[in-house]
Amino acid sequence: MEISMLPSQKQIDFVQDIANFMGIQNPDFTNQRKVSAFINKYKVQYYRLRDERIKEAIKENISIEACAEGLGYQVTRKGRYLSLKENDSVRIDPAKRCFWRNSQPGEGGAIGKGGDVIDFMQEFGNMTAYEAFVYLTDKALYNPMQGPVRDKKRIQERKEALSEKKKIHLPRKADNMRRVYAYLTKSRLIDKEVVQYFVDNQMLYQDVYGNCIFVAYNAAKEPVYGFIRGTNTERRFIGDCEGCDYEYGFYISHNSDKLIIAESVIDGMSIMSVLKRNKKDYQNYDYLCLCSAYKYEALHMHLKSNPKKVIYIATDNDEAGRKSLDIVKQMLENEQIEIKERLPRTEGADWNEILQEAVMQGVSCVFSD
Repeated sequence: MEISMLPSQKQIDFVQDIANFMGIQNPDFTNQRKVSAFINKYKVQYYRLRDERIKEAIKENISIEACAEGLGYQVTRKGRYLSLKENDSVRIDPAKRCFWRNSQPGEGGAIGKGGDVIDFMQEFGNMTAYEAFVYLTDKALYNPMQGPVRDKKRIQERKEALSEKKKIHLPRKADNMRRVYAYLTKSRLIDKEVVQYFVDNQMLYQDVYGNCIFVAYNAAKEPVYGFIRGTNTERRFIGDCEGCDYEYGFYISHNSDKLIIAESVIDGMSIMSVLKRNKKDYQNYDYLCLCSAYKYEALHMHLKSNPKKVIYIATDNDEAGRKSLDIVKQMLENEQIEIKERLPRTEGADWNEILQEAVMQGVSCVFSD
């Protein structure tokens, strides 16, 4: 005679959680086999759906800036974005609830390594994905208005870090420049004299992985900004070096009262090449290379230390570039500075594409005063 054993209360509670969560009917609680079969059938799907729902609750109810403050970071405002005083390469978009690190090179775009609030806790809380998930779960489900508990140990670590002078970390140099020269002069068609000008002034070298490393210096000739550009034309690889001074930015000073704002260093070099093709001295201008479309912090600082009569806005002729143009114009609307728009003439193009077209087709290319 077969005896039907009753399930434990723990099994019954678990079955009810699954059934209520998934909206399905309970099995016969008087039959342990049916209860066990129910659990085996639905538990994997239940855990997956439950974790997905919790993750959505975490992302919806817990802000990245609250987590940053909970870890002892000081959140600062950078235009429409937020940043960290202790790590100025970080950008937080409160509206989209995401972050990225300009100092972490990424593939396929200017925005570097980043993600959502769970990724942030992994990156800055020194947690695994599971630890971050567990750490944030209770806050998301039971107290959505409160961020993570402030971690006194990490707060003290951040304070100590603030007292240390931040230095830029530049990649190790290779013993030659072959890939960099080939990439810039043959693939990008930048004028050889312009490339050599960067090399001679220690603004360009090749790292051990064959990348272009562009370096900007402050008035004391100290490196303050480093930008990485991969030389593999099949796969885009770009990013800022760790420790960049975003208040100074990638600025090239020729002590001029005319400033050209370009979207990237290669665009700046391309404009120099265009000026040279038109028998103009490219050293008659200063250059601010944004190293993406949205790094404007340096503009005000340089205008205070070196006022300008004319600013040429030469960002890409695409949505992001036109948005940059509008933002810069708004920033300067109360300044006594002549603003000249110098977007590439072709829709969607950048200045390097304009230069390449001129070189390959033998057509004129003008960057006018």
